[in-house]
Amino acid sequence: MILNFLNFDMYRHPLHLACLCHCPSTIASTVLNAYPEAAAIADSAEEQYPLHIAALHGANGTLLQRLYNCYPDAIKARTKTHGWLPLHLACHKDATPGAVRILLEYYPEAAQVRIHDVCILLL
Repeated sequence: MILNFLNFDMYRHPLHLACLCHCPSTIASTVLNAYPEAAAIADSAEEQYPLHIAALHGANGTLLQRLYNCYPDAIKARTKTHGWLPLHLACHKDATPGAVRILLEYYPEAAQVRIHDVCILLL
């Protein structure tokens, strides 16, 4: 199944696609087990790391924790177009409270980060 992702989008890693396609988190975990360095690969379009993509597409807290543990710097990385952090993306798509809690635990200052000169207070 993971190999089929390679034909889906040539600009993204299979881990991006596993996070994007609402696959069971076990698929993303399998990719992470085989290649944990994939968590540090940003996509070429928006410069989003798998943590961003997973947050935007409703990943559970366990997967978010694994992605963070594999590449902690992603929690502070902003998207190319809008400058959003993983926390902003999660809140934009009505993430579960558990997912938001985990993102805030790892980077609490994200709740105060300004986007386009507007402070988005998420608490």
